Amino acid sequence: NSDSFKAEAASARASLEAELPKLIEAAQQEARDAAAAQEAARKAEEEKKLAAQLDEQAKRAAAEASAVEALQRANESRLLELQAELEARQEEERRKQEQSKKEAEAQGLL
Repeated sequence: NSDSFKAEAASARASLEAELPKLIEAAQQEARDAAAAQEAARKAEEEKKLAAQLDEQAKRAAAEASAVEALQRANESRLLELQAELEARQEEERRKQEQSKKEAEAQGLL
C-alpha cells in the first residue's frame, strides 16, 4: 500500500515537473502580453494628450487669426478715414488757393 502510494506520488510529481516548463512559459507569455497591453495603453494616453494639445493650439491659432483679421479691418477702416480727411484738406487747400488767385486777379483789375 505504501509502495503504491509512493509510486502514485512519484508519478504525479513527474507529471507536474513535465508540465512545469509549459506553465512557466504560459505565465511568461501572459506577463509579456500584459506588459504589451500596458505599453499600448500608455501610448494611447500619450496620443490622447498630444491630440488635446494640438486641438488647443488650433483653437488658439484660430482665435489669434480672428484677432488679426479684426485688427486688419480696423486698420483698413482707419486708413479710409485718414484718406478721406487728407482729400478734404487737399480740397480745402485747393479752394483757398483758387480764392487767393481770384482775389489777386480782382485786385489787379482795380
